[in-house]
Amino acid sequence: MRADKTAIVMDDRRMTYGELDEQVTRMAHLLRSALGAGERVAVLLDTCPEYLVTCLAAELAGVDFTPVNVHLTPDEAAYIVNDSNAHVVVTSVGAAGLASMLVDLTPSVRRRLVVGGALAGHQDFAHALATQPTTPLPESEPGRVVVYTSGTTGRPKGIHAERPTTGGPGDWFVPMMTELLGGDQDSVSLTPGPLHHGAPLRWSRATLKLGATLVLLSRFDRRGLLESVQRHRVTHLQLVPAMMQRVLKLSPEARAAYDVSSLRAVMHTAAPCPPQVRAEWIDWVGEKVWDVYTSSEGFGRAIISARESATRPGSVGRPIGCEIHACDESGNELPPRRTGVLWFSGLGGAPTPNRVSYHNAPEKTAALYNQRGWATVGDIGYVDEDGYVYLTDRRSDTVIINGVNVYPREAEDALLAHPAVADVAVIGVPDTMMGERLLAVVEPVDSATPGSELAAELISFCRNKIAAFKCPRNIEFVDRLPRGAEGKLRRRQVRDAHRANGSLSMVISRDEACGCGKHKRAMAK
Repeated sequence: MRADKTAIVMDDRRMTYGELDEQVTRMAHLLRSALGAGERVAVLLDTCPEYLVTCLAAELAGVDFTPVNVHLTPDEAAYIVNDSNAHVVVTSVGAAGLASMLVDLTPSVRRRLVVGGALAGHQDFAHALATQPTTPLPESEPGRVVVYTSGTTGRPKGIHAERPTTGGPGDWFVPMMTELLGGDQDSVSLTPGPLHHGAPLRWSRATLKLGATLVLLSRFDRRGLLESVQRHRVTHLQLVPAMMQRVLKLSPEARAAYDVSSLRAVMHTAAPCPPQVRAEWIDWVGEKVWDVYTSSEGFGRAIISARESATRPGSVGRPIGCEIHACDESGNELPPRRTGVLWFSGLGGAPTPNRVSYHNAPEKTAALYNQRGWATVGDIGYVDEDGYVYLTDRRSDTVIINGVNVYPREAEDALLAHPAVADVAVIGVPDTMMGERLLAVVEPVDSATPGSELAAELISFCRNKIAAFKCPRNIEFVDRLPRGAEGKLRRRQVRDAHRANGSLSMVISRDEACGCGKHKRAMAK
C-alpha cells in the first residue's frame, strides 16, 4: 500500500495511509501502556478520522473498544463507560458538554483525551500521540468491539463476541465487500452514518482493510450525500432504509442533477427496507442494491441482490454461512411460510458458531439460546421453500388485536408508498373492545396538508394494499418522528409520548400533536 494514497476523506480533510498507520501505531502504544488486563477504551466521538484511528489502535493493541453514542444523556453514557470497565475515554470538542459532565460520573477513568481543541480535565489527542513511539508492537490477540445495544427494553447490554468483530478474523464485512460487492483497492466507499453504530463502523473498517478510500460525512444530508457521491466518484455506498426514503423524497429532477453513475454497489442494513423504497432505488441506480440482514449480536446474516428481490419482494435474502429457522413458541421448527420467531444456527442445524454473551447479564445471555444452541434476537418472520427469509417485525413490537398477532411493519411499509408520507411509525394503543388497535403516527412531506382529509386518504390507501385488520384505525401527524442518528426508529419514544398524553382523538393535527409541552418533550427525548 502506497503511504501517500488517500485513506480517509472528510469535508476538506484528507488522511493518507502513511499518516493513518503512524497514528494507529502511536495510539496503540498509548493504550497498551495505559490499560491493564480486562480494561477498555470508550470512544465518545463525533464521526471523524480519529474515531477510526482509535478503533484500529485498540485492535492492534489487543484492547477492547466500546463506542458510546454522543447523543446519550450523561447518565446513559456514564452507565456504559462504567459498566464496560473503560479506563480511557476519547472524546471531541463537539461532545464537550457531555464529556465534561462525565468526569464526575466516571471516577474510574484514569485518562481522558480530546480531539479538536481544549477541554478541562482532558489531554489533547494529537499531543498525547506525539509522545508515543512508532516502533511495531508485539503481536497479540486482536482487540474486540463491545457494542452496547440500544436498550429498547431497559438498560443497554454490552455484547461480548467470542471472535473479533471490527476487522479481525471474525469480520465478515471484508469478504462481503470483495466477493459480493466487487470492492478492491481502487474502490471509493462512503458511509453517512455515525461510527458509533455497528454497520458504519464495520463498513469503514472493512474499507480500510481493503486499502480503498473511505469518505465520511459529519452528518446525513440527502443533497450533501448525492453531492459527495458525485464529487468523490463513490463506488460503494452504505445506507439505512430511513436515509433511502429521505433521498427518494427529493423530486426526480433534483436527483437527476447529481451524477451517481460511479456507484457499483449500494448496501443497506440496520432495519428492514420497505419493498417500494428498494424498488425505486433499483429503478434509479440499477441492479446495484443489496439488502443485508443481521443484528448487533452478529449471530448470522442473510443477503439478497437486486435481481433476486425482483421476484421475492420483501425478502431480506438467504442465509450466508449459517441457517435461519422460523419456530413456534415451543421451539418447534415451522413449515415454509409459517410465521414464527427466527433462530440462527450453524450449517446443518448445528449450534451457532458466532456465540456472544451480554456483559454482567447471565440471565439475558441464557435467553438468547435454545437447547440446540441456536440463537435469537426476537425477530419475527418466516422462511420460504427456497430458504429466503422474510421479516415481519420484532417480537416486542407485536400488537395483539382481538387475540390475533398483528405486525406494525406491514402497515408502515404500505403507508410509506404514499407520496404524502415522509416517515411513519405504527404502534399499538389500548382499546376497550379489541384489546389494542393500531395507530399510525405520520410525518408528512412538506407539501402535504395534515388533517382529517389526508388521514382518511391514508387509511383507505393502506386498506387497498393490505388486509383491513392490519391497518391503522387512527392517524396522528407530527413534525418529525424520533430516529436515532443511525436511522433506527425510536418506537418506544413514540409509545411513551402517547402514554403521557392519554386518550387520542381520531385525528390530531400537526400543531396539536407537537404544540403542547408534554407531547414535545416526550417526542424529543
